[in-house]
Amino acid sequence: MKRNQAQLYLNLAEVYATAGRRDDAVDALQTGLKFARRDIRLTIAMNKLTARRAPVLSFLGRRHPLNRQLGILRHRAMRMFAQTT
Repeated sequence: MKRNQAQLYLNLAEVYATAGRRDDAVDALQTGLKFARRDIRLTIAMNKLTARRAPVLSFLGRRHPLNRQLGILRHRAMRMFAQTT
């Protein structure tokens, strides 16, 4: 087996996710991304497993322009806050 074969990590993550071991599935995908950075399938699988934050304004839809802009601002603020600590 070769480390840079993304399909191995995808299969392992699927087995973990099916068994209810979501954290292990995310770890397997992160390891796969280290060795096979260019494989988009790993990124897609990671996006499916990781939880999204709730919309800023929960009474509006996720795709509403106001929610989208406020979400972008929240993301930038959280990123800046993380850099200062």
